[in-house]
Amino acid sequence: MRRYLPIIIATLSISAASAADEWISLFDGKTLKGWRVAAQPEDEKKGFWKVEDGVITCDSRGRKDHNYVWLLNNRELYDFDLKLKVRSFRESSGNSGVQIRSHYDQDNFVMDGPQVDIHPPAPFRTGLIYDETRGARHWIFPNLPDSKIEPAQGPKDFKWKHADEGDGWNDMLIECRGTKIATTVNGIRIADYDGQTVFNDDTHKIRNSGIHGNIALQLHNRDELYIQFKDIYLKNAPDPLPQRIAPATVSKAPSDAIVLFDGKDLSEWSQRDGTLDGWTIENGILLNTAVRKEGEQRRDFDLYSKRKFGSAQVHLEYNIPNMPESSGQGKGNSGVKLQTRYEIQILDSIDNPTYPHGTNASLYNFFPPLVNASALPGEWQTFDIVFHQPKCINNKLVEAGRLTLLHNGVLVQDHVPVVPRRGCPEGPDKLLLQAHFHPNAKLTPMKFRNIWLRPIEK
Repeated sequence: MRRYLPIIIATLSISAASAADEWISLFDGKTLKGWRVAAQPEDEKKGFWKVEDGVITCDSRGRKDHNYVWLLNNRELYDFDLKLKVRSFRESSGNSGVQIRSHYDQDNFVMDGPQVDIHPPAPFRTGLIYDETRGARHWIFPNLPDSKIEPAQGPKDFKWKHADEGDGWNDMLIECRGTKIATTVNGIRIADYDGQTVFNDDTHKIRNSGIHGNIALQLHNRDELYIQFKDIYLKNAPDPLPQRIAPATVSKAPSDAIVLFDGKDLSEWSQRDGTLDGWTIENGILLNTAVRKEGEQRRDFDLYSKRKFGSAQVHLEYNIPNMPESSGQGKGNSGVKLQTRYEIQILDSIDNPTYPHGTNASLYNFFPPLVNASALPGEWQTFDIVFHQPKCINNKLVEAGRLTLLHNGVLVQDHVPVVPRRGCPEGPDKLLLQAHFHPNAKLTPMKFRNIWLRPIEK
């Protein structure tokens, strides 16, 4: 968070998570397992974050020579409830906060995403929401133009205690649903925010922040902070799955397509090691027969096109096997990766609950499909993709790519942004068909046919 800002209160409501969901502990009271320090290399080694007497302690007293130092949780989260206890110390002048639905840029040492502020020197700020996203960086609850805030702009009612008051511990609850974020501090609702227009703008889509991401605890740049955390628990909220509709029929390839597979041979394809082990043609159908043996180290059985491409229209047809003994991400899992990086998920999504951004026709880990247009296992399905690659210069993102997807003739991804997760590779790259392995599915006999593409020249 930055230093000071004002407040305006909107009223949004966030329903409670399902009672069936269990609280999961994110801190075992002994180690930082599941967490990592995210900072510039020279700051990672300074030991600001550690476990002492069963609590997470951040102590930078007497050591102001540092940049932002985050304690980052490894889980990627969408909708959730987070509760934790915080203890501050009256003599500490530093700022902290809980970053939510955020992503850390390891190349530039920057965190993008909303932060729930914790500011012991001026506790009226605690529970308010600041947007750390590059290109934004201002208070969003209250809605203010920059990092300045005054007590009159904060909540009318709030409670905060320091370590020398009672047991010294404060309770915080953060609830995230869709574009909504609500915060409660010591039983008092502080923020009730809906970021529908903010988190869906180009600034946040490019930085991939606000809708999903990691949790992180903050040590502010050049601050002398002494603060402690414990009893950190997470409850995943039930996600709304895409509505199921009836799919359209299979389409035919255009006459000017570059055919990558027409049922005759695999001359356009190879695995990373140069072989075709685990892939075969049966009756004009491409079949994945790769099996990972017991004790075998991880091996890449994915199939790569020999041709590289940039922006393109891509068509393929696939057939998901019936796997009644499997479930979730182990049931009929595969995918097609554009430029080997941007995955459109293939999954049996008929009566098979999983996270929305991992369902059939999702842009995996980014956008669920608008609707579920899946056919039954054993039936042929189509992807028709229009892909405009991201624009990169000197390994830096200049303009987000865009992707539109028709699944079985139905629009399910509508011009969504495509952003590299790490760096920004330039130039064309290959198409990839995934040979997926899962603990409860050692073999996924996925079928493909009629694969072609048409380069899009600008």
